[in-house]
Amino acid sequence: MDYFRDGKFHYQLAATPSVADRATSFDPRFFDPAYCLSLNGARAITEGRGTAVMFPAARRWLFLKDYQRGGMIKRISNDAYLWTGLERTRAWREFALLNEMSQLNLSVPEAYACRVEQGSLTYRASLIVEVVRNQGSLMKILKQQGFEAIDWRALGEFIGSFGLHRIFHADLNASNILLQQNRKFVLIDFDKSYRFKGIRAPLFHHIYEKRMLRRLRRSLLKVKPSVSASEKEFSDSMWQLMLAGYRTRSGKNSVNGLR
Repeated sequence: MDYFRDGKFHYQLAATPSVADRATSFDPRFFDPAYCLSLNGARAITEGRGTAVMFPAARRWLFLKDYQRGGMIKRISNDAYLWTGLERTRAWREFALLNEMSQLNLSVPEAYACRVEQGSLTYRASLIVEVVRNQGSLMKILKQQGFEAIDWRALGEFIGSFGLHRIFHADLNASNILLQQNRKFVLIDFDKSYRFKGIRAPLFHHIYEKRMLRRLRRSLLKVKPSVSASEKEFSDSMWQLMLAGYRTRSGKNSVNGLR
């Protein structure tokens, strides 16, 4: 990975074989939403807390997101966070985790670049990843086609591949799982997520694994398919199939008591 600084801005670029020309194709203007929207075919994505931009550049499609605050604190500051060091910023951590997961051959978006704007006490941050070609989110597919459209055991095995490496996704829900044309899954949005290592590793299977899976189950229970779908509700049998797949792939039995 390549790092450079330009005044108050810190940049990091991923350097992988598939994007070996990145250093010469990168343009700092990619972090300017107005510039990105001026590019042919670009469009704004308004889902989530803020507005993201999908745009064509560097012979690929890229996705820019600015980190936005939620909750009550948003009334004080929409996008400023307390500065405690570069490597602790949200963009730097998510960027590093994405690169680590790519090296583990996990199905995640490929990190392109991140930027941190350092102030005296606070910072603002942005991340760019490569766009994943997909049919839509799991939420969208379920609403349009119903619960029978998904291979629940395969979904469990997919999520289990992250559990195998003790990766905690802070917001695992049906909107953050994408389906590709080949019916393979991709997991997105790793803000505030991390990988448990060393002496902290057992904490993942004792606490965080179940917390992560419960969050997914709650999101699935809220899905309401179209009237044409034969399966109107997410059932316990689907959940058990998914857990069976998770156990098989993760090699762990710590979710046995999860309901």
